[in-house]
Amino acid sequence: MCSKECKRGKWLNVLTHSPRQLTVIVWLACGLVWSELSIPQSCGQESAGADTDVANSAPFVVSDQSLSIDSATLVSPKLRELAETSFTEASLSEVARWLQSQTGLNVALDQLSLAEVGVDENSPVSDTLRKQPIYLLLDRLAQQKIGWRLEGSVLRLYGLGDASMLRNVQYNAGDLLDQKFEADDLEEVILSVVEAGSGWTARDDQGEGDLIFLGDVLFIRQDERTHRRIAGLLAALRGPARRVLVDDPAEHAAIRAALGGQISVRFKAKPFGAVVAELADKAGVDMRLDAAALSSTKVNERTPVTFELKEQRLQTTLDLLLGQFGLSWILRDGVLWVTTREAADRFLQTAVFDVRDICPNLPASEALSEALLQQVDTGNWGDQDGAGQIVFAKPGVMVVRQSERRLDAVEELLGNYRVALKNSKRRISEDEDPEFVVTRYYRMPAEVAAEMERVLPELVASESWKSSVRPEAAGTIRQVHSWPEVSETTKGGAVLMPQATLIISQKRKHHDEVRKFLDNIKYGNSLPSGFGGAGMGGAGVGGAGGVGGMDEKSGKMPSGGGIF
Repeated sequence: MCSKECKRGKWLNVLTHSPRQLTVIVWLACGLVWSELSIPQSCGQESAGADTDVANSAPFVVSDQSLSIDSATLVSPKLRELAETSFTEASLSEVARWLQSQTGLNVALDQLSLAEVGVDENSPVSDTLRKQPIYLLLDRLAQQKIGWRLEGSVLRLYGLGDASMLRNVQYNAGDLLDQKFEADDLEEVILSVVEAGSGWTARDDQGEGDLIFLGDVLFIRQDERTHRRIAGLLAALRGPARRVLVDDPAEHAAIRAALGGQISVRFKAKPFGAVVAELADKAGVDMRLDAAALSSTKVNERTPVTFELKEQRLQTTLDLLLGQFGLSWILRDGVLWVTTREAADRFLQTAVFDVRDICPNLPASEALSEALLQQVDTGNWGDQDGAGQIVFAKPGVMVVRQSERRLDAVEELLGNYRVALKNSKRRISEDEDPEFVVTRYYRMPAEVAAEMERVLPELVASESWKSSVRPEAAGTIRQVHSWPEVSETTKGGAVLMPQATLIISQKRKHHDEVRKFLDNIKYGNSLPSGFGGAGMGGAGVGGAGGVGGMDEKSGKMPSGGGIF
């Protein structure tokens, strides 16, 4: 199997391979800065050949909702039960006993693997649950390098990195394959955007690895948290929307809503820890300091803060306040964490974007990737020694792994592009324009051609043919002799049948009417099945049609070739 790095070229390596075919100006929300999105002409528009009815092509409509796959739906019902508790420097064994009493599960500490990460049963744990699912408390233990695994009725707490705690899970992906996803592409998406607690081992020449497709079933060997991310990703692919966050606790939705609320603050030499506590109380959100990350900075709970701001969104207030100290914030495990900018950049989330309305094919998808890589914080993508990834599970279904702020920027940019596309006039190419004049050749028996030369201008779009009365009209018709055809007689002999070709210059839309008229003349109202859209004969020389209906400009054989 090709390694992750060598397979990335199929979808991700677009910076050097995607042509820039169409430039669309997208105005950002602030109204002050504009960006250029390089999208192919097919992007946002269904491609149409000579026979496509452009006017009747209905655009694909993407759901206008931004959704999340709630992490609680991906864990055992016993671990999604709401609980309320607070631990302050409690021992790990005390926490284990509480978990056992709350869930009814047997809780076991894996002493050996815990010791390998410097943890034992007496290690202190400080945390709080405010009527939140129990699994959030378990997830937060990862900050102390403690993982968890549920085996039947036994909940095991172990040291992260213990390979013996990995488990095999089978995912039936048959429904995704039915939706035209390819197994190789699904595999590549998972390897690219799902963070694995123990890393990924690519399949070797013997077919062994952490991820293997057998028929419709995906076999994956990973830890509990990674399996949850995979299940969330597959769920998001099954029901894409404008944006679907993968493995995102429902508690984050309430925090995001609070970030949009107005707040006024005034601090004068107030300790940093107290400032964060006051903001959390005013906004009604769980806001905490990421002590591990802040330990590498000069900021601590006692650092004095002087800051004043009136009637601003909580997000704006946080950005300005924390920016003074080179800090940032993230949403993780149901909490808003105040952390360093570096830690925030490293904490990535995965989202699935439905862009089928913009990019219905592979070239358009690649061009959109290129545009996003260039326009959204260019220094933070995997292709540019950063961390983010863009990969398409199939054309029009885009999966992005990035920080939440950059996912927001991607969503905003896509929204702006959709607005620009909606307000722009669709430019129809000459090969599609029904008003464009083309010349086609219709070969038929000479006697029929003579009659058609006379009646066509009378009976088909009569106002469109050039004449002394209508010298400005586009349509012209001329008959020329063609090579005769040899036809067998009933007695086994042969006779030459004179042939002629009508050379008709006319608007493309009227050629369709000419073709239908000729079909009706030959077959009456009993047009044979299969002849209605293509006429009879097509490109063959002699026989039933010869060189009928060839487009002089393109050299292509559109529908309605010679039918006699």
